[in-house]
Amino acid sequence: MKRKGESQFLPSGPLFDPPLARTTDPDTSHQAGKALFESSRMASLQGKLVRMAERFPGRTARELQARYRGEGELWKRVNECVDKRLIYRGQSRRCRITGHMAATLWAVEK
Repeated sequence: MKRKGESQFLPSGPLFDPPLARTTDPDTSHQAGKALFESSRMASLQGKLVRMAERFPGRTARELQARYRGEGELWKRVNECVDKRLIYRGQSRRCRITGHMAATLWAVEK
């Protein structure tokens, strides 16, 4: 069943934890990623992003970030949440924040 705004680009592979830093990043980036993961801050931000996508469906990542009043960069957690099938990307449209074309985000119905 196709959901409103659904894209044909839903993930189809196994669920996995994404890398915490690029292989070309310096050691300090890997250390920071590990600290973020171990502190459970990453999971907390992912949960907040999912709740924002539920509350404001069809918004871009930057639009959700603009509405979020907490600390942290939710938009950096989008790929992780898509990979875990917590949210999905819908059709692209012009973002009201950046003015660029961007995918809309939708929470996966439970």
